Amino acid sequence: MFAKELILPLLWGVGGGFSHCIGMCGIFVISCNNVSDSTRSRSLFCNNLISQALFHTGRLCSLALLGVAAGSLGSLVAFGSHYKTIQAVLSVAAGILMACLLLGFVGIVPLFKMPEPDVMGAGNGFGRRLFGNAIKSKSVAKAYLIGTLVGLLPCGLTYNVLMPAAATASPVRAALVMVSFGIGTIPGLAALGLVSGAGAELLRAQQFRKLMTSFAALMMLAMAIQLIYRGYSYLM
Repeated sequence: MFAKELILPLLWGVGGGFSHCIGMCGIFVISCNNVSDSTRSRSLFCNNLISQALFHTGRLCSLALLGVAAGSLGSLVAFGSHYKTIQAVLSVAAGILMACLLLGFVGIVPLFKMPEPDVMGAGNGFGRRLFGNAIKSKSVAKAYLIGTLVGLLPCGLTYNVLMPAAATASPVRAALVMVSFGIGTIPGLAALGLVSGAGAELLRAQQFRKLMTSFAALMMLAMAIQLIYRGYSYLM
C-alpha cells in the first residue's frame, strides 16, 4: 500500500525536474560534464553519462538523509499511546500546508511561496567557496561531491516534499519518499546534461517549462489531497 504513496512524489519530481530544477540546478549539472556540446564524441559522451550518474547518486544520498531527518521528527511528534491520532492530525496538517504552498508555487498567493535562503553567501561566502572548490576539483568523485552538495541546497521543491515525508512518521518511509522524488527529477536534469542541439533548446524553452510547472502543480495538489484523505482514513 505504501508503494502507491511513492508515485505522486515521483511524478512531482518529474514535473519539477523539467521546470524548476533545470533553471536552478542546471549550471551544476553542466559543470559535471567534461566537454561542451560542440566537442562531444561518443567516448566523451559516455564519460559525461558516468558523471551524471555520480552526480545524481550524490543527490539521492543527500535527499535520503533529509528524509531520515524529516521522518525522525515526524516519529517524535507522533509518539505515544495516541500515535495513530497524532499521525492523522500530522498528515492532515501537512496536506493543508501543502495546499497553501501550492498557491505560492503557482504565483496566486506570493506570500505562500516557499523561501529559498541564500546559504551560498552565508558565512562570508563559505558555501560558494565550497561549491567552487568542488567544481574545480580533478577528483574522480567530483560529480558525486557536487551532487551531494546540490541535494542539500535550500529548494522549494525539496521543502514541499519534506512534508509528506515527515507525515509518514517513519525515517525509512520518509527516506523512500525523498528518494522517489529525487529519482523523478533525474530525467529533466540528466537530459540537460546529455542532450544537445534542438533537444537542449526545447528543455530551456519557456513554454515547455511552463507546461511542466503546471504538471508539477497538479501533482502537488494530488499530494495535498492524498495527505488529507490519509489522515481522515486513520481516524475512521
